Amino acid sequence: MPLEEMPSVSPQFVHAVEWAMTQARQSQDETVRFMVSYIPIYAQYRPTRAQAVAGGCPTCTYLGLWADAWPGYEPAKHGLIFLFEEGIRSMGGALREQVYATLIHEMDHALQRDHILHGVMEAKAAAMYRPYAPYVGCCGR
Repeated sequence: MPLEEMPSVSPQFVHAVEWAMTQARQSQDETVRFMVSYIPIYAQYRPTRAQAVAGGCPTCTYLGLWADAWPGYEPAKHGLIFLFEEGIRSMGGALREQVYATLIHEMDHALQRDHILHGVMEAKAAAMYRPYAPYVGCCGR
């Protein structure tokens, strides 16, 4: 389905993405603050067929996707991050925390350090006795 024919993201999802980006900008982790400042972040309802194919699993449910570049989008030095409402909502739990966990996960891909940042954030949350949204699967499931 072409992007222009896809359902729009909900206002709640837009707010959750904005909240996650604010949290990232306020992070104590310098890398997280850098990444949220220099990587464009896009909210979509679900990936296009081409995005799902590029992600390696055309039939998976994607939560997010990092791409070095994407046709029709302004090139960015550190790539682009796409967050997908349908996939993130399928995880259940608190929407804002799931969006933030997915954002951190995709930043890891941008850094080519798969799952390191996410693991650090999870460990910090555990040390502070705070729940941290689990990220199940890698990009698609």
